[in-house]
Amino acid sequence: MTTIATDGLTIAADGKASAGTMVTSSKVNKVRVLNGVIYAVSGLEAYVQPLIDWHNAGADPAKYPLAKGDGNESCLLVIVEPGRGQYYTYGIPYRVDVEFPFALGSGRDFAIGAMEAGASPLEAVDIAVRRDVYSGGSIQVLDIAEATRQPATVCADRLHTVTMVRPNADASLDSGEVAA
Repeated sequence: MTTIATDGLTIAADGKASAGTMVTSSKVNKVRVLNGVIYAVSGLEAYVQPLIDWHNAGADPAKYPLAKGDGNESCLLVIVEPGRGQYYTYGIPYRVDVEFPFALGSGRDFAIGAMEAGASPLEAVDIAVRRDVYSGGSIQVLDIAEATRQPATVCADRLHTVTMVRPNADASLDSGEVAA
């Protein structure tokens, strides 16, 4: 359960991870860069590296790393250069070229709506985090042009992590009051 949003120039992702009803982390790195290619994954953490390895091995649909009927809904977004992305999803492991803005995960509808209304990917993920119960934590932001120029593995130190502070945001949403 995730919110990842991109406009083709910047990508942002929430940092919440959970196991059942328990939040296990608020700082998970859902965006990774390997040899100048950006990988963003929603779904089970255990599938992140197998999905990246599958893509690097040629993305053969017959070798998609998820077993049928396993209940996992992992999705992979691959960005090879600014403005050019590919999407693969469980059940249909064939490349789909994406148009931007684009989002994936449980908060995708909130994020797409926000970006269509003019929000940046960071702002879109922040909005989704406020409304999607399965998204939260810190928000990571990555400049796509900078990341795709990197010749080697880029770790979390290239990601800019933003801790969004919203004083009384949850209280105002639940109270039914409208801020003036």
